[in-house]
Formats: sequence, structure tokens, C-alpha cells
Amino acid sequence: MARMLPKGCRMLFRRKIFRLGVGLGVGLTFFGCVGLPTRKPTLEPQPPTATRPQPRKPAPTPAFPPRQESPQPQRPQSGEERSQQAPSTPSRLVARGQDSSDSTVAELRRVYAAAAKAYSGMDSYIARLTRREWVKGAYQPEEVIVFRFRKEPWSVHLKWVGKEGRGREALYVKGQHENKLHAILAAGDAPFTSAGQRLAVTLDSPLLCSRSRHCITQVGIGVMLEHLSQLVQQAEKGDQSRRPAFLARQKREEFSALVDCVTWLVPAGAEKHLPRGGQRWCYFDPESRLPVLVVTRDEQNQEVEYYRYDRLQSPAQLDDDDFNPARLWKHTREPDQRSNR
Repeated sequence: MARMLPKGCRMLFRRKIFRLGVGLGVGLTFFGCVGLPTRKPTLEPQPPTATRPQPRKPAPTPAFPPRQESPQPQRPQSGEERSQQAPSTPSRLVARGQDSSDSTVAELRRVYAAAAKAYSGMDSYIARLTRREWVKGAYQPEEVIVFRFRKEPWSVHLKWVGKEGRGREALYVKGQHENKLHAILAAGDAPFTSAGQRLAVTLDSPLLCSRSRHCITQVGIGVMLEHLSQLVQQAEKGDQSRRPAFLARQKREEFSALVDCVTWLVPAGAEKHLPRGGQRWCYFDPESRLPVLVVTRDEQNQEVEYYRYDRLQSPAQLDDDDFNPARLWKHTREPDQRSNR
């Protein structure tokens, strides 16, 4: 085609072809760099860089010989990003100085037995629950809740009294009130719904766990004791997969006295909200002997769960009327009945 053109046109044509080729080459080079970044090979594998939002600088990772001070997880400030440190595996958190001797198993058995004995004498209790969680990629605001519980029938009533969710309530009694969770919504809980609206949902409704890592049937001191019971049974059988450790006389800002602590690993995949595993600390009140503080950190040593029960009252003398939505909320409208929505 170029031979059919006059000589001047052929030179112009060749220049255009040359410029087009150079432009395509530069463009392909640019997109190639974006898609396949070059990196010098390293002698050892490097962990991937975390991209999750960063809170305040996390507390140093604790070592785990007996009588070693436990970490003090801090609540990140709103708007701050989570630490971008390279993730570490949960085993690194406890591998240093881990004691799996018979003495450790004996200590685990002792603190659990004392807590179980104290709890066995409680048919009901009232406490203040302070909760903060990492849910759906973000820290939820700290919640302060009046927590009422009765063993038989299994009953729980939560009332939000702090700045976050003030006015919200949730109530569930196993096998009663259609076996549904009954709730009063706070302002902003649902679009096009005013504060004070009543709601009733089944326990398998996704609405129950949309704002929390655990559903209402997974809360309370008794649930923590169940986890500890399983941990002790595994340790007694020689199963060290969770690497339990007993930490005596720990200093925590929540307590005026030193407190005992049990800590263990959460294996990757064992819990829905800890897909890569993590570690949990359970602290015992020095007077009641009950587990009243639980802190969980993920594989990056970032706090993802904080549950504290204080101002404990027991016996609380709670009866059916304290867990009857028709009597508690008789001045509100009948609930909106929902099932799996």
C-alpha cells in the first residue's frame, strides 16, 4: 500500500506508523506494570501487608509463662485505621514460654471449679454489660447494657442505657412467647421506623446478628463457663491444640485488685468471625470467682471482642413478669411479626 503512494506521502505514512507503534508500546508497558508489579526476590517469604483499618497502637503481644502480665487491649478511636503491621499467626502469640505441664491443667481445673460452684448457686442475676466488637469490617460503638438473666426457663432481657442504642431492648425466653426474640427498636435501628417500634423475629433471622458477633442465645456468664468447661476437658485429655495457659494475678484497669486469667487459642476456622484464628483471654473476679471479662484478639493481635460484666446482683429474684413483653411494654404497639427476613 505504501508503494502506491507518492514519495512524500510514503514518508508521512511511515512516520505515523512509527508514532503509533511507540504509543502502543508505552501504553502496554504502563498496563503491564500495573497488572504485574515487579519485585526483587527475597531470601525468605514475607507476610502480606495488612490493609485493615488501624486503631490506636495495639498493646504489645504478651508472652505466656505463668505469672506474666496480660495485655491491656484498648478501644480504638473512631475514624482511626487498624494497624497495618504484617499479620502473625496465632501460634506466635503463645508459643514463647508456653507451659503445658500438669500444673497448668491443675490451675485450669481449679479456677473453673471455683467459677462453676459460684454460678451453680445463682438462679438469676442482673449485671451491667459493656460490649464493643469488630463487625463487618468496622468497630461498632461501645454499648452499655443492663443485662437480666434467669436460668429456668432460660430467659434474658437486655436494655441499652448508654449513648449508643439508648432505648433499645431485646428479650427472649426459651420456649415461650412463640419462641421468638422480642425487641424495641432505638432511633436509627431500621429505615422508615421510629424509635419505640416493637419487633418479633425468629432466632434464625439474619436481623439478630447483623449488629453483633454473637446472637442473644450466646451471651451471659453461663456461656463463658461452657467454653471454659470444654477447654478443661481438652487439656485433661492431653489435647494442647488450643494451647491453654493460666496467668495468675494480672493487673487490669477494670479491677482494683489483681485477677487470675485463662487464655487460649481459637484455631483458624473454629469460629465464623475469626476465619484466620485468634486468641481469647478470660478474667475472673477475685471476689465472686466468676468469669466477668472476656477479650478476644484476631491473628493480627487486634482487639475484636470485649465483654465485661460488672455491678453484679444475685440473687435478683426475677420472675415471669420480668421477661414478659406484654407486661414490660404494655404501653407500646403490638410487635411487627417477622420470621426470616
